[in-house]
Amino acid sequence: MGFSGFIKLPRHRTFNYQPRYYDEREEKLKDKSILNDSRKILKEEKLKISDYYFARKKYVKKQSLVRRIIVVATMILLMAVVYMAFELYSRMG
Repeated sequence: MGFSGFIKLPRHRTFNYQPRYYDEREEKLKDKSILNDSRKILKEEKLKISDYYFARKKYVKKQSLVRRIIVVATMILLMAVVYMAFELYSRMG
């Protein structure tokens, strides 16, 4: 077994870090500020969603009005074409 020097298996190592300075009060304040920031971000996201909802609602309302106008105009045009065709047919026959 003279070959054990060629194959070295890694030893199990642990990480032992000890901070030099720890301020519990500062950590709590930091956690609270992160929490407040996340709440502010959530509030901003909710505002964006509600703005999008109302803008979309307004857009859909405008779109439905345009559709109604197009349908009414098409019906009037169709009635005019039928009337003219009927008049032309009655004059011919």
